[in-house]
Amino acid sequence: MDHRRVQRALFRMQLDPAFASRLRAGDVDASRGLAPGELRLLRSAVPSAVSADRDGKRRAQLLANVASELPLSLAAGLCVDGFPASEEFHGAVCEDGSLPLALARYASRCSRAQPAALRALIALESALARARRELRSSRAPGLGEVALAPWAFVEDFPAGTLSLAARIREALDAGLPPPALVLASAPDETLLLRSKPASRLLGLREVEVEHASLALTALLRAALEPTTRDALAASSSSARAELDPVIDELIADRVLVSG
Repeated sequence: MDHRRVQRALFRMQLDPAFASRLRAGDVDASRGLAPGELRLLRSAVPSAVSADRDGKRRAQLLANVASELPLSLAAGLCVDGFPASEEFHGAVCEDGSLPLALARYASRCSRAQPAALRALIALESALARARRELRSSRAPGLGEVALAPWAFVEDFPAGTLSLAARIREALDAGLPPPALVLASAPDETLLLRSKPASRLLGLREVEVEHASLALTALLRAALEPTTRDALAASSSSARAELDPVIDELIADRVLVSG
């Protein structure tokens, strides 16, 4: 018997009564991955004991903890009540995955019919949550090469996303209602997300966000995979002598890395 697997299944039963009912009824999908002895143990648990949650405090605490990285989206109207019953929640628990990232995927899926401003905030906060935990996978630059740092991300968002996020953050900090959810009527904006080293073991990384100009975006995307300074100069139609100081500054700022 795998006790971790039993614990994960019990956690799912506690947070999702419908899943608990399906598992007890022998539903194939609910029972998948569990050994016969594990199923017998779970089905023998007293239903009222499994579902006990006075005033819904356990469920509310879980949602508050998991949604703590989506404060702007919550202020803008995101509802996460259905997360414990979602495929994203169950998949993350089964695979020991990140629940905040699972919630971000759930929020993105459930917001497809919501206003564009809410979708933009969810996309931004989801990207920040990923950048706190993940590094881009790419080959390390060789001698004489440069590349976008594994902890740097270049992503497109609807125009006005970062400005809207800043206004909502300011309102929340001041204890005021969120401002009108209005985006700019302009082409998409590109943001540079750059994480710092984690401050403690297994801690999350702090992430800085800034706008990236068209020229900077083109340069950084040309360096998604290791390349040479000459190749970057050729792709940007800039003279190598003009581009070298820019590349040096980006390396000093930990946006690019060199081999």
